[in-house]
Amino acid sequence: MTAWRQCFCLGLYVSEASVKQLAVVLANAHPIESAGFKAIAASCGIEVVGEVVSSHYLGALWDGFGASVLVMYLRDASVANSLDVLAQLSAKRPSAKVVCVGSVDRREIVHKAYEAGGMAYVPVFVAGSVLMDAVIEAAKSQKSYPKEVAEVLGDFCGDLDPRKVLTDREFQVFLMIAKGLTIVEISQKKELSLKTISNTSHSIKTKLNTDRPAKLALMAVRWGYIDL
Repeated sequence: MTAWRQCFCLGLYVSEASVKQLAVVLANAHPIESAGFKAIAASCGIEVVGEVVSSHYLGALWDGFGASVLVMYLRDASVANSLDVLAQLSAKRPSAKVVCVGSVDRREIVHKAYEAGGMAYVPVFVAGSVLMDAVIEAAKSQKSYPKEVAEVLGDFCGDLDPRKVLTDREFQVFLMIAKGLTIVEISQKKELSLKTISNTSHSIKTKLNTDRPAKLALMAVRWGYIDL
């Protein structure tokens, strides 16, 4: 019989089997932040299996943790270095799903975090349940955009309503890209050739004036096509 554990912060239940697979590493967390994260995570069945005091060491240490998600706290003094580490980690170890936590005062930093490969950017001031939700989504390889972040990034999304400028097929593919699916996955789900989906993707990006999947996702959030 499957054992179930209640995740009090999110009001849902998860199986003990899946709980054991959701291991998290913290980077750059202050002791108070670390303690707070662990307290909330415990009620959601999320285990912190390691901590690093500086993101500089992540590349060498990541493989040894056996974790599903990295929660990286961004500090003003070292944010540029942390984003560089994030980009390198995402490129060399795609299995590492990174959730960033930081201030939303500088929109370009939030934007760069997603562009560097981050699965989510969570403001430091939001409820712990929002961070836990982002961690759980990241573990499933799903990007997420908390409401406060989507609002902050509004200027990066453009003024074009995708539904009004795309064909029906393009819009369907647009939504799938926005949800994080790859061209191969979309091809399989739509039962269309890779060339057809690739051409459709190119047309979408041309019409919406961007070649970045992260920006397409933000546009979908802004126009209400993806639920927060």
